[in-house]
Amino acid sequence: MFTLFAPFFDAMLAGLIPFLVTHTWTTKVSVPGLSSLPADSQLAITGDYAVEVEQSVAAGATNVEIDVGTIVVSKIQSIVINADLAPMDIYTNDAAGSTGQHFALSANKSLAWNNQIPNQTNPITTNITKFFANNASVKAGTFRVGILLNT
Repeated sequence: MFTLFAPFFDAMLAGLIPFLVTHTWTTKVSVPGLSSLPADSQLAITGDYAVEVEQSVAAGATNVEIDVGTIVVSKIQSIVINADLAPMDIYTNDAAGSTGQHFALSANKSLAWNNQIPNQTNPITTNITKFFANNASVKAGTFRVGILLNT
């Protein structure tokens, strides 16, 4: 039976059949004065590959460097950036953000975007090679990023 699938797996590994990665988005809003609102259907955003980061950041830590290769802004299909237990300042490309961007993340509040959201633009405006995480709080936290890209 393996011999039946071997050509398929060889083609996938050779890049002839692309691997697909999916970010699944859902939206639900509750309003106190309304008995119920329907949740939107799940939205599947697909891409060829993904960059995923999960980095612990100690309380008081500065410039925790996370290398991510090169993320080309025009290839981003979906992105979510999150700091879980502690607010964090995140810089891209250099510790001061002078060649990238600065994101002030509140604890457990995500910055998120996908290419199917109408009338919104990607919050990432320049290619990314590194993230620098800064946690000025007295509580340790985790910095997370999920980026879905197309070639």
